[in-house]
Amino acid sequence: WESLVMGKLVGKGSFGEIQMAAYGDKVVAVKKIDVSTEGDGIRCMRETFRELMVLSLLQHENIVGLEGACFQPFAIVMEYLELGDLRSYLNSKPD
Repeated sequence: WESLVMGKLVGKGSFGEIQMAAYGDKVVAVKKIDVSTEGDGIRCMRETFRELMVLSLLQHENIVGLEGACFQPFAIVMEYLELGDLRSYLNSKPD
């Protein structure tokens, strides 16, 4: 966590928020997980560990890359996608 230089907030979801950050010479997205928001911390942690497992197993140019994880605070560090998430990108395109 100490290696990250946190930047602006770029998104918010049901399990927490996503911030842009600098990690060495890379720009990354940090998904900070708030286990208290759901009221079901166990389910939240299980879903996050599942996401970590999937991201760690899949390495492809069309899938966001996993850079690492933190456990204090609970966060996933991922490749930063300049155009945002797929849903927002597709919704911004005309039919």
